[in-house]
Amino acid sequence: MFYTPTRDAVYASNIEDAKDEQSDLDYSVQNQAWAIVPRIREVDRFLHMHETELNPGQIIETHPEVAFAALNGGEPAAKAKKEDRGEADRLELLRPRLNDVETVFRNAKSRFQGPDYASQLAHPDDILDALAALVVARDGGRNPLTLPQTTPPNRDDELGRDCVIAYSKETDWKPHPSKQ
Repeated sequence: MFYTPTRDAVYASNIEDAKDEQSDLDYSVQNQAWAIVPRIREVDRFLHMHETELNPGQIIETHPEVAFAALNGGEPAAKAKKEDRGEADRLELLRPRLNDVETVFRNAKSRFQGPDYASQLAHPDDILDALAALVVARDGGRNPLTLPQTTPPNRDDELGRDCVIAYSKETDWKPHPSKQ
């Protein structure tokens, strides 16, 4: 997992400027985080375009590794998702929750890795992440379980919502002993 860039960093013109935008924080903008900045901007545009139609509670945010850990009894997946075993383990976690997930996964790989999506080639692990997010959205309903649990969430005043990560209701993490 990695820290999400601040809003000012998200709208910087390059990663060096983004790092400058948040130089006073305890963390910098990592390459992995910078790679998802275009998607963060897309979500921001969508939320602004539809702000009168949506209320803040209708949009939930999740993280694939949090979602998979929740589906795995609160434990992180043992193998990296880019490894064959990690892919198989994640499909196993999704199998009881999504009908015919192997076929859905195979078809998605065929479709979203093809030439029509060349500018946004989806890797198999990206597709698994999307399926995990689907489970969270479907099962979380309007009142999903969220992290953080032991501290108040940050607030996005611009969008009028708390910054939380939703996960499947199947697992409710107990606070780590050091946090109690």
